[in-house]
Amino acid sequence: MFLIQLALILLVTPLVSLSLKSNNAVGKVSIVTGASRGIGKGICSELCRAGYKVYITGTTLEGPLSLQQTKKECESQGFPGSVVPFLCDHRDDAQVSSLFSHVALESGRLDVLVNNAFQLPPSFADEGSSALFGSFWDKPMDVWDSLHNVGLRSHYAATREAVPLMIETRAKHGGTPLVAMISSFGGVSYTFNVAYGVGKAGVDRMAKDMAVELKPEGIATASFWPGVVMTENMRKVVENGEWEKNVGIPIEGAER
Repeated sequence: MFLIQLALILLVTPLVSLSLKSNNAVGKVSIVTGASRGIGKGICSELCRAGYKVYITGTTLEGPLSLQQTKKECESQGFPGSVVPFLCDHRDDAQVSSLFSHVALESGRLDVLVNNAFQLPPSFADEGSSALFGSFWDKPMDVWDSLHNVGLRSHYAATREAVPLMIETRAKHGGTPLVAMISSFGGVSYTFNVAYGVGKAGVDRMAKDMAVELKPEGIATASFWPGVVMTENMRKVVENGEWEKNVGIPIEGAER
């Protein structure tokens, strides 16, 4: 859908030379976390179009907005790549470790990790998009915990597991493995709520600091702002008027 259209805000290392749209990706391996819908689904599509074998994670295997649905839609396009669904709750470190062990055993390499997984607060199920808005002192602590456990901590945990395999990949195959963090302009501009902004600022800083440690290993690290993307959940926020009321950023240019 649009990975190469993402607005790059932190090119934190000069090593980012990987073209995700090139034909030399056939045979390469990527992981996209949180890819049963939204931005992750779009990124999976573009990587598959480029020729990557794409492992995708999520907590729903079958049905609408599921990993199998993403696989079906991507592969029906006749792209040269392939999609491998892997059930993984990114709140569980053991499941995350199992993911990377599986990829290492089955594919023996990892060229791209896209940290995209994100969890909405539990109250979103009942309250809808209104769960994202309002004064922080009126919100339960699970808003903070949800937005940071999956969306910040999960990025750290996945990258920690990915790096040894990326180092091995570079040693055997050359090239520049890439860790991509999906972030937001919410890290520098108030968007949704306090916890959301703090989480996105943390993602940006994490990418920058990881780049310092990963540069000697030849691994590129970058944080991306997709901008306003008309995902399934974003559509609900727009349709009920919450976006215009609480954010005020024009929605006309949203990526669809």
